[in-house]
Amino acid sequence: MKKIIALAGLAVLATNTAEASKARLLALGENLETAGSLYFSDNRNIFQNAAYIHEYKDGIYMEWGSQGTEFNSNYTVPGSNGNLANKYDSDTNPQAEGGFLKSHGKYVYGLYLGAESYITHEARNYLRLTNSANIHQDNQIDLFFGAAESEDFKWGVNVTYSNTKEDSNDSKQKSASIRLGVMGKKWEGYANVAVMNEAETADITGFGATGFTTGTGKDKFEGKRGWELGGSYDLGFAKAFGYWRHGVWEQDVDSASFVIVGTDPVPTGALYQGKSEFDTNRIRVGLGREAQLTDRTTLFTKLEYVMTKREVEGKGAVKGTANIDDYYVPLTIGLEHDATSWLTLRGSVTQYLVSEQDNDYGKLNDTPGTISGLVTAKYQPGKRSFQNSTNVNAGLTLKFGDLAIDGVIGTSSAGNIVDTKSENGVFSLDNLASRVAMTYRF
Repeated sequence: MKKIIALAGLAVLATNTAEASKARLLALGENLETAGSLYFSDNRNIFQNAAYIHEYKDGIYMEWGSQGTEFNSNYTVPGSNGNLANKYDSDTNPQAEGGFLKSHGKYVYGLYLGAESYITHEARNYLRLTNSANIHQDNQIDLFFGAAESEDFKWGVNVTYSNTKEDSNDSKQKSASIRLGVMGKKWEGYANVAVMNEAETADITGFGATGFTTGTGKDKFEGKRGWELGGSYDLGFAKAFGYWRHGVWEQDVDSASFVIVGTDPVPTGALYQGKSEFDTNRIRVGLGREAQLTDRTTLFTKLEYVMTKREVEGKGAVKGTANIDDYYVPLTIGLEHDATSWLTLRGSVTQYLVSEQDNDYGKLNDTPGTISGLVTAKYQPGKRSFQNSTNVNAGLTLKFGDLAIDGVIGTSSAGNIVDTKSENGVFSLDNLASRVAMTYRF
């Protein structure tokens, strides 16, 4: 990384490269759960509002990372074949993905590979909170197309598809969705609809020298309906934004409450044993403002209200309803500064001004084993505020003409990468940036 900085110092090149990546979003205090920013422009917004392809046409975008084979600590068993790995995108092991957008007259088209949906993963995680490698969305393909009908009206469509299987443990999953987006001079709107979302995997009963063994049971996930409706409007002094995300699915957990790792029982992490239906709603509304302090410095401020309601209805042997609800009001202050023609620095601080978790498991908690202990540990019964909500992040962009390298900084700990919510604030030139991404505009 020292050599990169030295090369960048020699590359005194004027550039109009637009920084855009997960690293930039995190450094400015955004949550990747929203797919993109709700109040400022970033290339990640194409996965939230497909009309943003017009803002980032004629570009190649890559998020550097591995194939996502990160083992969950509960299952690091010598001799296991790795199929119990947690393959989700994370700060410590980012998921590799990338694609391009190309214009042709008033039209824009593009292809993106590997951009897995946080929304899909969030829903399926309730099936198995830890042992979820075999039912996670994988090898997703995104196709984009849109047209700029005028300077004041642009539209875009994004179609996604994922379909994978694993015969060794009789697992398979598939998903598809359609994202529709429009943009005007001061407003934008989008409707993202899940067309298909299914997953199933076999009951895991134990481990052997060459892998694991499966039982006769099945854990199944079937999405019933899901959508995200949202938009924003420029009020002049700030941008007002909001969305409503709704999802309903059924799941049937037929596996045992525990798997045997060596000689020790380990919870599978399923939220609810047996048949159940989930109904979730999330509402996010707020105001965001970009203020140009100087020609090289931009101040970002955002105040929002986020409410999530989750209802679990038991439909198997144990019947009843559980409610897992929360709300919070985060305030975010961020700064982005063009330090030189080849270096941009940014940082942010976020804190929940008001928050509450309210979890009531009702009769479902009367039968031992129905609600996983992993769930009640994460979503404890009763009411409480979110703890330790203050978070600071920082990032940078190195510019080489039309090419830019983004990263999150300060997440190093003795040569290792930690996540952006538990960073130690270590600035190390030998391990300078994580969440590294590349942008090239042509």
